[in-house]
Amino acid sequence: MDTFVALIALVALVAGLVFVRKMIGIGMGKASSALGQKVLFRAEHEEDEELLKPYAFRTTATMDQIKTSLREQIKPVEKASGLAPAVVEVVCGDDAIAFALVGSLAGTTFTVLINVNDKVQPAQGVLHVVNYKENDGIVVARDRLRTLRHQIRTALSAVDPDIVVEPGAPGTEIQYKTKWV
Repeated sequence: MDTFVALIALVALVAGLVFVRKMIGIGMGKASSALGQKVLFRAEHEEDEELLKPYAFRTTATMDQIKTSLREQIKPVEKASGLAPAVVEVVCGDDAIAFALVGSLAGTTFTVLINVNDKVQPAQGVLHVVNYKENDGIVVARDRLRTLRHQIRTALSAVDPDIVVEPGAPGTEIQYKTKWV
């Protein structure tokens, strides 16, 4: 009987140690991630905040002109193939167009949406990142996102050299992020 109680006590002690070690690991992981965001990778996080900020614009161009210019500048592929991710046009409507970085292994890394109301003059538009993935709090494929945003600005300026761009846009403060797993 004493052996049985000792065996149960030993199993409970081992289970308790495993549990404590697991909790310490989780706590250290969260502390490490927070430390990385606030101290070690501060510049990257600040740059990511800029990359994810929406902007509004006013233009004399129509949505059809904007779509044509965007497609010429970005050159999206029909479908991502192979291992390398590619920019794909995922949504196209009367007043919106969206581009996503899609890879066969990673899926959709980020999506950028451009909405334009060309029923008013000047036309009013908004660009915003509607979803993105991150790894340890840093946006995945940030160079590709930076390049895409630059291509969009170039395309918009090509159809209207006098375009007015304003940082931020009402109603676009919420972004949806997914953890890189």
